[in-house]
Amino acid sequence: MGLSVTDKWEICKDILNEIKLTCVPNSIAYSCTVKAAFQNGQFDYAWNLLNEMLEKNRKPNNMCYIAYIDKCIEDKSISLEKLFEFLGDNDLICDWELIQNLRKYFQETKFVKITQKGLCTGCKKVIPRIDLSDEEFDVLKSKIFERVIVGKDVFRNTSPSELQLFQKMMNKNINYDVVIDGLNVAYSAGTKTSAFVNAHLLSSVVRYYIEQNKKVLVLGRTHMERWPKKYFDFIRANAEIFLTQNISKDDPYLLYCALHAGSNAIIVSRDLMRSHVYLLKENHHKRLFTRWLTQSQHQLVKVLDNGDVIIKKPLPYVETTQKVDGYWHLPYYTVENQESVNWMCLKLK
Repeated sequence: MGLSVTDKWEICKDILNEIKLTCVPNSIAYSCTVKAAFQNGQFDYAWNLLNEMLEKNRKPNNMCYIAYIDKCIEDKSISLEKLFEFLGDNDLICDWELIQNLRKYFQETKFVKITQKGLCTGCKKVIPRIDLSDEEFDVLKSKIFERVIVGKDVFRNTSPSELQLFQKMMNKNINYDVVIDGLNVAYSAGTKTSAFVNAHLLSSVVRYYIEQNKKVLVLGRTHMERWPKKYFDFIRANAEIFLTQNISKDDPYLLYCALHAGSNAIIVSRDLMRSHVYLLKENHHKRLFTRWLTQSQHQLVKVLDNGDVIIKKPLPYVETTQKVDGYWHLPYYTVENQESVNWMCLKLK
């Protein structure tokens, strides 16, 4: 950090390479080197280092972005849009400090709301849905199978007979519209609820989707067969069911089924699958996985006393930096709230 603010800053490159011999440099070591590179006009090196940071699961510090913004203010020929493209391509959310620095550069800045349908209350533009292309989906499917399902030998706690039954079910080539994480839905009211409550919740969710003429697959555990017969018989009669042994890991089965069903399939679970994202080594593949899950995942909110099911559905747009008809839309977190995304709409000078 000390060297990075002197005219000997390029020694940071050597130190960084030495650190890499034994471990992955931390975010500060990376970020102060990126900052110095931007300040001294070595843009290609800085951008390459930023991309390397993300591949190594290191989050860039704001000092990187602020150094680039200051350089753009100093030299108008440098494109600030490159920063926005970087944020958008990597689904990075701004924080309040970065937003305040960005406002120095813009003629028009508005703090806005994006409606459930994707309409910006500032520029009145609609943020488009960003779907994975067929090629991207195939790449994701391949990497999930390679890294998550095969690479870590996730079937090591599965009996050969169970795996054989699973393969037999998948070979039926039924195009499921909905894949339900049975226990995740059943325990949405808490893990200490009765089997009656668990069964009622899951059967209600199955009913919700079959009333929409969806083909439903439920994945669960064998102990669910001991649930109240009325509800379990309804689930069995209206959905395909695959039950794993209680010692098995069912998340990989869930992912396999959802991906096998195609890019338009719905996956019903509150699990964000963070451990599976981590297993994907390349940042690009992690982003594809997150976007696919964000666009495909439904989450049970509650089942009302009258039987109505409230489902949280995905937004029709991705919460990422993007440009629509000349207006940039930047999602950000405030200091007080790191959960809900806020938006700024702006136009370059």
